Amino acid sequence: MWESLRKGLSLNSSGAAAWCRGPFADCAWQRAKGQVMEKRNKQMDVLLCLGIILVVLGHVGADSWKTKLFNWFVIYSFHMPLFFFVSGYFYKPERENRLGHSILRMIKKFVVPYYIWNLIYGAVVFALKDAGLVRFNLDRSIRNFFVTPWTTGDQYQLNSPAWFLLTLFLAEAVYLLLRKLLSFRKKQNEYALTVLFLGMGLAGGGMMVYGAARDGMLVLAKMLYAIAFYHLGHLYKVKLEKIDRLGNGAYFGILFIIQYFLMVKTDGFPYISMWNGSITTMGKNIVLPMAVALTGIAFMLRVSRILAPSLGDSAAVKRLSLSTKSIMLHHYAVIVFFNVALSLIHKNIFSLPGFDENWLSVLYKYPGPNGRPELFCTVYILLCLAVPVGGSMLFRKLCRLGEPVKLQIMKSASAVSRHRGVSLREDAPQMEGEETHDIESDRQAAVSRGK
Repeated sequence: MWESLRKGLSLNSSGAAAWCRGPFADCAWQRAKGQVMEKRNKQMDVLLCLGIILVVLGHVGADSWKTKLFNWFVIYSFHMPLFFFVSGYFYKPERENRLGHSILRMIKKFVVPYYIWNLIYGAVVFALKDAGLVRFNLDRSIRNFFVTPWTTGDQYQLNSPAWFLLTLFLAEAVYLLLRKLLSFRKKQNEYALTVLFLGMGLAGGGMMVYGAARDGMLVLAKMLYAIAFYHLGHLYKVKLEKIDRLGNGAYFGILFIIQYFLMVKTDGFPYISMWNGSITTMGKNIVLPMAVALTGIAFMLRVSRILAPSLGDSAAVKRLSLSTKSIMLHHYAVIVFFNVALSLIHKNIFSLPGFDENWLSVLYKYPGPNGRPELFCTVYILLCLAVPVGGSMLFRKLCRLGEPVKLQIMKSASAVSRHRGVSLREDAPQMEGEETHDIESDRQAAVSRGK
């Protein structure tokens, strides 16, 4: 029992470390024995930071922060495919050799944390609703807890963006399984696999474009669409990155020319909102949404390379890159809690000019007292980034504080295990003698009966 306890603690320790680092931790850090090694991809750190800022900006301030750049590269057209791309960049082919272990690791990394927070946020949001502080139309049901996260990802409002974790789990697991099935060739042709996975992405996008992605089919459509970008991230890592040497002027010039023709072709960008499968498009074109997602990723990829030398060692960049899961999971909750606080202030302390007492949407933002929504929007953005980052740092600190306790328990378990092992060895001759005595007694009794 003690040996099992010691092994269990060891496994749970590694699991806790993985949770502390988050789903994108491998993108930024390579850890060994609790120490941070020097090997770190600074460009991907910066890319993750830019990506998560765009996610928050898209949810709380895209309308208030209109810029000409966002007219060229619409945030919603590429910000979620960007995260699948980064995840694929850090795909490790050796995982294919330990298929069961790899999938179990993904479940612990994505699915288990998701449902833990789903339970917490479900309890919180119904408590807020019963207190009359929020007016979300929610359903207390088993289906809403277990099934809806996969189908719509909009079950408890506070953690709606966490749909990404479940879709990433499916995309990564299916990607791993398909590569394992296709590993009959010693050396896989990455370009041939690109044709396969791009075809899957177009199929998933096509399901959303033509309105076939509903309920269970939405799960399939999101996974298919995501897996294309996941593979493209891996392809960039193993094939394209080493030949990506075009100068910045030529690179951006070509990219903006492509983007211009996409704008002319479509009179505005068609893009897929992955969480619910909705799409803004002119006509039924399944290629254009993926094309604008790729140009957006290409743009951010080069921007992150330019910024990496100056920002790659920044403490803020490191903290943001380590906290992407926390921000993705919790920034909606930060918006709602801040709105609840403003609502209590408005009702009980002093009136806030322009505050909507009957706000219903999880994405409602108080425009501020001066009619300058872009200014007060900055408060939301900073809170959405700072609160999850602070919580993530606190959790990692608690993990580190708990390490000595776990180590002490492991040492105690090992000492007891060794002690019990010595006792058994000392008792063994006596037990053996007792057994010999019993056999000899039985033999003599049998002889006596024979006489």
